Amino acid sequence: MGIRDIMAKEDNITISLDAAKKNWHWIALGLILAFGLYLRSYHLDYPVVGYHNWKESRYLQESRNFAENGFFEHGFFIAEHDYPTLKEDSSGAHGGEFPSLPILISIFFMIFGEGILLARIIILLLGLGCIAAMYLLVRALFEREDLALASAFAVAMMPLFVFFTHNVQQVNISLFLMLIGAYFYVRWVKKDSGRDMILSALFIMLAGITKYDFLVIGIPMLFIFPWKRLIKLKKLSSYAYPYIASAAIFLLIIVQYIYFNIYIPSRTSASAVSSKLIDVSVIFTSQWWTAMRAYTADNYTILGFVFALFGIGFFLLFYRKTLGYRFMAGYLAGVILYFFIMASKMGGHSYHQFAIAPFFAFMIAYCFVVVATNISKMMKAKQLKPAIVIVLFLILYFPSTQAWERQFNTQFYGLDVAGKYINEHSDPDERIIHSGHQDYGLLWYADRKSTGGGVPSLEDIRMAEQDLNVRWIFLYQWGFSVMQDQERWDYIKEHYSLRQIGLLNQKPLYMLFEKGGSFNESMLQNITGRPDQKAYELTKGDVVMQWIDFD
Repeated sequence: MGIRDIMAKEDNITISLDAAKKNWHWIALGLILAFGLYLRSYHLDYPVVGYHNWKESRYLQESRNFAENGFFEHGFFIAEHDYPTLKEDSSGAHGGEFPSLPILISIFFMIFGEGILLARIIILLLGLGCIAAMYLLVRALFEREDLALASAFAVAMMPLFVFFTHNVQQVNISLFLMLIGAYFYVRWVKKDSGRDMILSALFIMLAGITKYDFLVIGIPMLFIFPWKRLIKLKKLSSYAYPYIASAAIFLLIIVQYIYFNIYIPSRTSASAVSSKLIDVSVIFTSQWWTAMRAYTADNYTILGFVFALFGIGFFLLFYRKTLGYRFMAGYLAGVILYFFIMASKMGGHSYHQFAIAPFFAFMIAYCFVVVATNISKMMKAKQLKPAIVIVLFLILYFPSTQAWERQFNTQFYGLDVAGKYINEHSDPDERIIHSGHQDYGLLWYADRKSTGGGVPSLEDIRMAEQDLNVRWIFLYQWGFSVMQDQERWDYIKEHYSLRQIGLLNQKPLYMLFEKGGSFNESMLQNITGRPDQKAYELTKGDVVMQWIDFD
């Protein structure tokens, strides 16, 4: 049959809308994922100079070190970063958490080569996976497409997720594991499938050993646990096998605790995981509340948080003892408990709310669906309901844009330039003293180890030079305070020479020193030489940084 014959048949060229109507929810989810992809693709191949580059640099370093040295250089999957303090194992081997993300990224580094773009593509895919997992979880809980899609939409555009699914951090893989584990758990509760139970146990266990605070999902899981099924376990039969397997999987969390508190300290002299991390007293300080307000604006926007509070109010007003409501009531209880247990951590960094952010995303979605449902009923036009939900998200979109732009525009220019200079002018065993705070991105580009953050005492500087082969000192703006300590500053001037200076608006941004020679402060008053320059992209335009090399 020729093309003309095929075209002649009307049935073959008629586009049926039946399939689209039947699968409209998948089409909608696809559009939400595309929107999430668009937001998260910004600065995908950008230098490690942004907000929280410390953590991003750390996990990139661990990934690179796994790729280059293997997984058992220091023991069983013991990660190695590049900024051990003077009191820690000089190799950088450490505990703290199971390195799930560095292991995953390092495998791709081994196959395709090391690169920031590759690492961030992996994070991007995990972020999109979280959007899809949120949809699946809410749909399984409530059996409502509107609520599931709205929840996915809230996750897709939440500033916390938009920004930090750009950064290479463990919270991204833990969130995905937590959500997909909760989804399989709900499936098990509804269908009593042993396979779903085992998969849930596996994913939740991995989420917990990667970042312990993601075990908060266990509280809503307990709220819907089918206790009556335990009666069937009185007799050992094939029905009990998934329970035994799941219990064995969860025992690995205890193994992990032993791993961090006994095994790793014995190998690396790293400090053990401790309950000292819990400090409820910080809640009663004004500094904590000031930080929480700032993090709320960055993570959800103030308007988004208000919408979530209305969502909680509606949720309690319309509460029913169904599966979804019981689960989210448990999540609410978990969030309250989380605020007490994690208070100290939450006051330090915005990303410590990752494990509870899906709850707020759901409550925003619940608020929008309730409002849209009631308005459309009042107007006697149910077909307007999706449009009203979209309008509400558009209202939230504008402050959300400001929130993620504020974070993307927080940059520490020149870390990549100085790091590359060190890499090109040093041997692999040479180490760096750097000023700390948000200058750790330097280490990703230098591919050299440091002595931890901050300029140590003069005695420790000398010790580090002798025992660790420290030959470089990097001072970012906040590191200039060392000039006020005459003893340390005189030593640096007498034993180090200035190799590079970064300039912003013709003022010193950073200084890079190499051991050998000397440095005279008068150089800063009369800087000569033709500077190189690099443009750093902000959402509203570029910022040009200049630098001069003194070779």
